[in-house]
Amino acid sequence: MNFGIDPATATVIKRYPHRATDLVKSFSERQVVCKQWLVEELTNIMKHGIKKDRPHKRIYIAGSWYGNVLVPLILNMFPDCDIRIHDINEQVINIAKNIYFPDLVETKQLKPSVLDSQNFNYNDTLINTSCEHMKPLKCTPGTLMILQSNNYTHDKDGTPINDHVNCVKDVDELITQYKMREDKIFYKGEKDFVTYKRFMAIGLRK
Repeated sequence: MNFGIDPATATVIKRYPHRATDLVKSFSERQVVCKQWLVEELTNIMKHGIKKDRPHKRIYIAGSWYGNVLVPLILNMFPDCDIRIHDINEQVINIAKNIYFPDLVETKQLKPSVLDSQNFNYNDTLINTSCEHMKPLKCTPGTLMILQSNNYTHDKDGTPINDHVNCVKDVDELITQYKMREDKIFYKGEKDFVTYKRFMAIGLRK
């Protein structure tokens, strides 16, 4: 049995010690569980034949953070896809580009960009596991959207969570916000984390 921090994460902590707490949060159990949930449900959908509806070769990840959990999971599913990750934080994008995924960047399979997703018009396939952090994004009709949000507006002590600017009360509100086609909703569900619920919807934009 092997114990220890992977070399890339060790490098991040050494070069950016002020980001250590943020980095630990990106590997938290709930972060990992929710991203594994995404991959499991997308795999089930693919098995039931939505390949004609995509995913296309290009997959966008909005509000990607470091990409350290989700990007490897997606590449395991779609090893030949091109991935575009977007985040407004220049430092986390530089960490993704230069420490976690330099080989993928060099081969142009991964393109990290410092970008406000609210100013981008998405197509092909969009993954947004940070919907609570931003207003609904612009997508062209037919975009395959894989979305996660929550109803986590206040902490246990009642303190407002200020960076959760767009929480939803349930998964149907998430579907409505992103204008999914009613006949092309491939999955909708929730996970109960006691203090809040996490919602996921997968479907096509009207």
